[in-house]
Amino acid sequence: MIDLFSRRLLGYAMGECHDAEPVVASLNMAAATRGGDVRGVIFHADRGSEY
Repeated sequence: MIDLFSRRLLGYAMGECHDAEPVVASLNMAAATRGGDVRGVIFHADRGSEY
């Protein structure tokens, strides 16, 4: 996950299956990178449900 304003990498995850586990892991990593404050955050995905 990339912060579109700062272009900073906030979170990432990989998995062997196309399921929600890596998505949730990368979202949690991004939230932790931001100090847990997710107010005003917009999650934008344009590559379908598996990304």
